[in-house]
Amino acid sequence: MKFIRVLVTIVVATLVWVVTHLLVEEILGIIAMLICGDELYRNGICYADYWPSIESPVLVLGVGFSAMMTILSAVWLNRENRILAAKITYGTGMFAASVLVVSASFSAFVIACWASALITGFFTLKCIRR
Repeated sequence: MKFIRVLVTIVVATLVWVVTHLLVEEILGIIAMLICGDELYRNGICYADYWPSIESPVLVLGVGFSAMMTILSAVWLNRENRILAAKITYGTGMFAASVLVVSASFSAFVIACWASALITGFFTLKCIRR
């Protein structure tokens, strides 16, 4: 039973991570339609000069939201060992994010996303410990 719970937790946490990223992308698309207007919005892309100044912060906040939701889904499925589940999920996620930072040659945007996940995950862990 314990093995099945761990397996289900891994699958659900991964799905939550993917779904929250897709949700952030959809929200970004809605923001682009509302802000860019018909003349600057084509094929799902905003061509306004100011768009990167809006897109990047939304994506960075979305990464933090995704980290929080992934940790909370693991905690929800493992109520008896919620702190351990949160720590393992946070550690695994930060390891994967760190590998991404290194593979992206320390891009400023990727580092900002990493920091967002780090900070949000840290405070999510602090809240779970209470």
